[in-house]
Amino acid sequence: MPDSIDGVEQGLREQLFFADRETATAVYLARDLGKPLFLEGEPGTGKTALAQAVAGMTATRLIPLLCYPGIGAQGAVYEWNAALQVLRLHGAAGPANTLPSDVFSEAYLIKRPVLEALTNRGPRPPVLLIDEIDLAGEDFEEFVHGLLDSYQVEIPGLGTIQAARPPWVIITSNASRTVHGALKRRCQYAWLDYPSFEREVAILVAHVPGLDRGFAGEVCNVMQQLRREPLKRPPGVGETISWARALLALHRASLDALTFDQTLGCLFTNPEDIRHVRGQNLAAMLIRRVDRAA
Repeated sequence: MPDSIDGVEQGLREQLFFADRETATAVYLARDLGKPLFLEGEPGTGKTALAQAVAGMTATRLIPLLCYPGIGAQGAVYEWNAALQVLRLHGAAGPANTLPSDVFSEAYLIKRPVLEALTNRGPRPPVLLIDEIDLAGEDFEEFVHGLLDSYQVEIPGLGTIQAARPPWVIITSNASRTVHGALKRRCQYAWLDYPSFEREVAILVAHVPGLDRGFAGEVCNVMQQLRREPLKRPPGVGETISWARALLALHRASLDALTFDQTLGCLFTNPEDIRHVRGQNLAAMLIRRVDRAA
């Protein structure tokens, strides 16, 4: 791990993640103080990409846990291999009303991300990414809060499993609901906003080989303006990259209103947003603004 904020910025840049100073500072402090990192921001601002870049920068394994509505502690920690257990029961000798003593042993245990991170035997502690925790319920938040206090879990029949070397936990939230303050206070917090124009151009040039910097500026200019519109799901950095790749695939060297309209599917997955863009005639308006800026 780099030993300075400048080193973190450089290390993340080598992973093609262009962090601003505030974000690099949060990453540095989280690691230096031994704290989890809590990343919050709108969808598409690079939270998951930052976790991936951190794992790459520290040359360690990334273990992702994608949250979903209804996820529970057990689903994040372990499950039993029911198919193998059934085979064991069928092959067991003895009275029909008795279970083999080993049917709930580690041999039949499937490790889910949390247990995988706690028992990892790699050369370095892994990065455990708890992604989109705002999709989970408050009970799961309480489980994560407890996990961060002890880095241990309880499995019936196997007892307590304690991490020999705690993983570095990175939690993300799309801010679709309020996550309990106690969990955030346990972590080093950072809000990730959409990148500035200059930073988005740098991201685009790094991720899309063959893209002219001037054309990248045109694309990012449009994206910056689109995010000021009242959209249900403003396009994020991933959409910027996808759109630029699509424009190159169409052999475009500059933007025009027709191509913009025909490639809206690269930018939006919500039909209401597409109708808004077309209804406001944003294609022609945005392209005119880009032309004037040029």
